Amino acid sequence: MAVGVVTYTNPVSGTVPPTAVQMLPLSRVVALVSFGDTDTTCTITHNMNIPQASSPSQHGQNSGSPLVVIGYSTSGTGPAVIAFSRTTNTITLLKVGAAGSGGTFEVQIERYEPIE
Repeated sequence: MAVGVVTYTNPVSGTVPPTAVQMLPLSRVVALVSFGDTDTTCTITHNMNIPQASSPSQHGQNSGSPLVVIGYSTSGTGPAVIAFSRTTNTITLLKVGAAGSGGTFEVQIERYEPIE
């Protein structure tokens, strides 16, 4: 199982994820993920401490978060199929390893904070 490369662009730059302390006042992480055709997985650490269980009666981050938006930054020669799973502090991308499925993807992870 080959692994894609994560480069963070907001709120930090580079391959080191933001810390939990950095993410306390923030609600969004943006990263570029470079996948080769044979790469099938990669983990993005957002460190927003978003609980797995959610309840609409609880405030903010427990109400269906995070919002994950995945888009091409640079496409490969064929289609890519990507799914994701999450934990409290990470998003794991799962890509079908197929010819032409590589490319660079922009991944935006946002914590939902409703107004009460």
